[in-house]
Amino acid sequence: MLIFIESENFPESITNNIKLIDSISGIGRLTAITLISEIGDIDGFIKPKYLVAFLVLIASLMSYVILKVMIIKFQKVKQIYR
Repeated sequence: MLIFIESENFPESITNNIKLIDSISGIGRLTAITLISEIGDIDGFIKPKYLVAFLVLIASLMSYVILKVMIIKFQKVKQIYR
């Protein structure tokens, strides 16, 4: 996957965005790639606060989904051991 990103056929704007996010302390290359794949083009956000709001929304939705999955799994296990 990293080889493709570093190839000449990959869009330079996306590569630059990945490098920009990767330069933030605590964020690795894979996390940067994942964020860009979720976000798309960072330049589509007019202000930084809109990007942050989007990321918070995604994080809260993921937390909600994970919580729901955990509840469903717990209910299934609870039914098995009744």
